[in-house]
Amino acid sequence: METSKRLTNTTGLKVAFIPQTNNNSNRYKITQLNNGKSVFIDGNLNVRIESFIASVLDKIEALESYSLCVDNTQNKYYLFNIDFKGDSFENILENFKPFK
Repeated sequence: METSKRLTNTTGLKVAFIPQTNNNSNRYKITQLNNGKSVFIDGNLNVRIESFIASVLDKIEALESYSLCVDNTQNKYYLFNIDFKGDSFENILENFKPFK
């Protein structure tokens, strides 16, 4: 049975703050939900994490659009909804690696 609700290739980014430990400084873990892959970036950014993620996503040509999913019951992470162009998903985490 074919459904007409799925019009785009949509996935998400989960962005969680990981506080400082004895071995690591503050950092963010960014997980692409369709493939479960993650990267860590420095948690001491000079901008809010939502703005930082948006600035990186704006530069990715494979994306049709993205939005921040606001969940007022959740304060441990942010979710970004991502719509890809075409019929496949790209690993976009490579775009965050220079910011480790």
